Amino acid sequence: MDRNNTGLRFVSPGNIHSEPTAGPRGLEVTVLMRLQDQQPFAYTHDHREYRRVVDHTPWAHEFDGWLISARSGRPLAMQVGNFYLDSETLSLLYFESSD
Repeated sequence: MDRNNTGLRFVSPGNIHSEPTAGPRGLEVTVLMRLQDQQPFAYTHDHREYRRVVDHTPWAHEFDGWLISARSGRPLAMQVGNFYLDSETLSLLYFESSD
């Protein structure tokens, strides 16, 4: 387990490579960790399309510093560095971890 200068503890994202369509092996995976429980929530290979870890379904895509819902098209979170803030309350929701 790894700590950065924010004091957040990074935990292993587990086996998110099990999805056959996740992309070619060897690509770096970025994982969004939930701040609440520091567990992996979503991942991406291209910093554009995020899939949920639990079922590998499309969850959101990144556009101009925002995470946009794949289902509704509504903003979910705003990116600030490696952190994602709730689009309405600005509370910290997720942080990035690289596999």
